[in-house]
Amino acid sequence: RLKGTGKSNSNVTEDFYGAPRNSLALDRGAIAFIQPNLEVSVDSFNVPAALCPGNYPLSVFVSNEGFNRIDSLTVNYEINGVLQNSKSYNSIIENYLSTNGNVGEIPLGGFSINENETIRLKAWLTSVNGQIGDEYARNDTLEYTVVGKRGDAFNLNASSKLYNFEIGDQCWTTNGTNSSWQW
Repeated sequence: RLKGTGKSNSNVTEDFYGAPRNSLALDRGAIAFIQPNLEVSVDSFNVPAALCPGNYPLSVFVSNEGFNRIDSLTVNYEINGVLQNSKSYNSIIENYLSTNGNVGEIPLGGFSINENETIRLKAWLTSVNGQIGDEYARNDTLEYTVVGKRGDAFNLNASSKLYNFEIGDQCWTTNGTNSSWQW
């Protein structure tokens, strides 16, 4: 966070847009930032970028970057461009100054992925505390791509008593039987 960490310079009295600079709480850079009252950011999907083939739960992390507490929000999302059912979140997310944290995790549902498949995920806020949107819309949408890993078969040394593993980028199964090893 860079808010309020700037240095004073008597020659610079306005920011880039002509707004007066607050000498008591200077922001770094050329634009003064005013912390909004109602502001939620869609930060990340709770899923790695590359997955073994299978079924996975899907959730998104949001953070409260405003002064007001968040008590409800609605998230819409798409999987490969197909709109899914919107999800409502009705728990408290404390404000950005809270020592208890200002992040919430919203379960969206699930998805499945195959070898070499690419899944495009998109999530966006449609309401915050019963209002349509918040004060800064640029961070209300998140897009993410997930890729299904590919497995390659190989045989281990017969003396190890393990054989017919299929591996690839940390995906382990045996001959498609969903077992991690075979005697």
